[in-house]
Order: sequence, then structure tokens, then C-alpha cells
Amino acid sequence: MIVPRLADLDQERLFGPQAARTPDMQALWEWMAAQDAGLPEPTSLPPTTGRALADAINIRMRGETRADVLSFETIEGRGGPLGLKIVAPPGPPKGTILYLHGGGWCFGSFETHDRVLRDLALDTGRTLVAVDYRLAPEHPYPAGLDDCAAAWRWLLGRLGEARFPRPLAVAGDSAGANLAFALALREQSGGVAPDALVFLYGAFGADFDTRSYLRFAQGYGLTRQRMINFFRWYAPAPDLSDPCLVPLAARDRELARLAPIYLNAAGLDPLLSDTLALVARLERIGHPHRLALHEGLHHGFHQMSARLPQARRATAMIGAWLDEQG
Repeated sequence: MIVPRLADLDQERLFGPQAARTPDMQALWEWMAAQDAGLPEPTSLPPTTGRALADAINIRMRGETRADVLSFETIEGRGGPLGLKIVAPPGPPKGTILYLHGGGWCFGSFETHDRVLRDLALDTGRTLVAVDYRLAPEHPYPAGLDDCAAAWRWLLGRLGEARFPRPLAVAGDSAGANLAFALALREQSGGVAPDALVFLYGAFGADFDTRSYLRFAQGYGLTRQRMINFFRWYAPAPDLSDPCLVPLAARDRELARLAPIYLNAAGLDPLLSDTLALVARLERIGHPHRLALHEGLHHGFHQMSARLPQARRATAMIGAWLDEQG
């Protein structure tokens, strides 16, 4: 549902004992739980082993999609060669989206997010450019963000080509939403800002005792402990006042200079409070935004669209909002 104002949201019900999965989400969760029975927590393993396990778990959800992969590109990033994956809509693109995948800054890949990229291309009519940024803990903050900035500069140099028209949005899910937010903040100092921002169930804070972290700590896919482990790997000695690490630390004047923001949230998600905290800030300063709250769904539901019809409907809502932005 679209939430016009936070005051319209019954948070006692949202975080109460009656919070429940949709029937489709419940069936999918039972299937996943049966398949994953006995598997270790990926972040309890060495990073490469845990990453391989987590990626295999995510890739099984991919299913068949219709959008075409246009090409793969290799550009020069700050840490060396940097891969890009370009996904095309079926017709002439209406715009371009730089997409930053999630996975806790430590996991995730082109393959785990292949379906998300193709769904977005189909349902927004835009070219998707995904970034294979360096992952922690081998490459801690700000290595991944530096790679996203390199991809942004590459894309800016190609705007106007038939495959990369404006308007230009930056989007990401989970930790990728954190990187998208951070990239937009970085570009305020002398760069070219995006025309729109799309944040899917983003990780914006470093408070692991929020209402949603405690209410949905375990039993809903992503766990509180996994997010703690991810953040420790990503930023071993964090400066919690750095808005490029913790976007909720941004000042009001920094938020006010951002492009319009679409915020997509899952109702059964440890990260839900991060999105609600950001929306409260945006409401207070009168910044243009839209909050779409998908109750009864887990974190990462866009990767589940092969089995979860609500996910495709959520993607279509993003496309409609981008069309409104012009």
C-alpha cells in the first residue's frame, strides 16, 4: 500500500503479534525452510564459503524472465577492472537506472539479482546498468562505494546514446540502497546528481535495536545477527557520523538537495524501521518522496518474483512512479 503520511500508519498493528505473512509468502517460506533445514548461517562461515552458500540460496529463486541482457562491459575502477551488466527493456528505453545490488555489502552478484534487473527493465521500460562492485570483508568501506562512483562516472559519459537516455535514476536494494543513497550524497559536492532515487528495503542506519530489528530478529529470512555481522565486515572501525556509511546521519540540508525518492519497504523485515526513520526525516523537511509498504512480505521479496506475484506488482508501481517524475 502507498502510505501518504506516517501518521496514517498503525505501527502498533504493524509491529504487533498479528503481523503475518501473506498466503503466497507463507507457502514460499515453508518451501524455503524445508530446503534450508540444517544449513549454517552464511556469515558464520569464512567469507568466500558463506558467500557461495548465500548466492546459491538466492539464485534458486531466479526463474525465467523475458528482458534481454544487452551486454557486459568492463571499465576501470579504483581497485582495477570493474564489471557492468546492462539489461534492456523490450522497446526503446524511457530512461536509465544505475542499479546497485544488495547482499549486506558482502554477498550478492549479477546472478543473485538477475531477476530483479530484468523485472525492473520490463516494468519500468528503462535500461538497467548493474555494478559488480567489490565486496567486504576483503574490500571494506569505502571500496564498494568507490566502484559505484566509477560506474556512475562511466554512465554519465554515455548519456544521450540510444541505450542510455535521460532521465537517470539510481536504485538499489538493502545494502545496495545504502550505496545508492551514499552515491547521491557524494554527488552533491560538484558532481551530476541523479534525477530520481529508488530505495528497496534499504539499510540506512547502524542501530540494531530498532523496533523492527527486535520484532523481526529471526524467523523472517534476513536476521538481526546477520545484519550485525555484515556491518562489522563492511566497516570494521565505523565512523557512525559519516552519512556515506550511515545515511540516516545526513544533515537535513543534505537530504533536501536529493532527488525525489521512492521507498519500497517489506512489512516483515528487520530493516523496516530504517525506512520509516528516513520517511520521518523527509516528511519533516517536506522533501518529495513516496513510501510503498508491502505488508506480509519478507526482506528481499523482489528476488522472489518468480513465485511471489506481489513482487511484480511492486515493480510495476516503481515504473509508474518513475513515469510521474518525467
